[in-house]
Amino acid sequence: MYSSAANTPARLAANTTSTLKTLTMKGTGSAGAAPAWSDVSTLINSLGEGTSPAQRNDYIVAQYAGGGTSTTTYHRRKLSNIFKALNSDDVTDALGFTPATNSHSHGNITNDGKVGSDANKALYTTTNGVITAATLPIEAGGTGATTAANA
Repeated sequence: MYSSAANTPARLAANTTSTLKTLTMKGTGSAGAAPAWSDVSTLINSLGEGTSPAQRNDYIVAQYAGGGTSTTTYHRRKLSNIFKALNSDDVTDALGFTPATNSHSHGNITNDGKVGSDANKALYTTTNGVITAATLPIEAGGTGATTAANA
């Protein structure tokens, strides 16, 4: 029972479907509204969207499908557990490639974008396409000189 208007009782019909539903109601901010049955997906999709940056200890609402779609349930999942899953073999199998680890390399290029440690060096490729920062050798189109005066 609910009040559909001042001093006017009304009955909400029972959920007679085989779908799990929850009783919901959303007013206008100044007036109430009649209650209604909503499925869990509708309820979850009506949640507000967080705008602050995600934190490792945050929880998200996730749908567990157990690798399929026949037994699906919703639950809270800690974001740090998702990070762990993204580094697991399951993700490698699903994506078809291995995600990069936090400590990986790109040949002679450092994670902060540097090649070598000296200034004023040419970038060129050596054997097997490895990027190198050094004096450009004659066979790579340079003069082999280490200074302009010696070129």
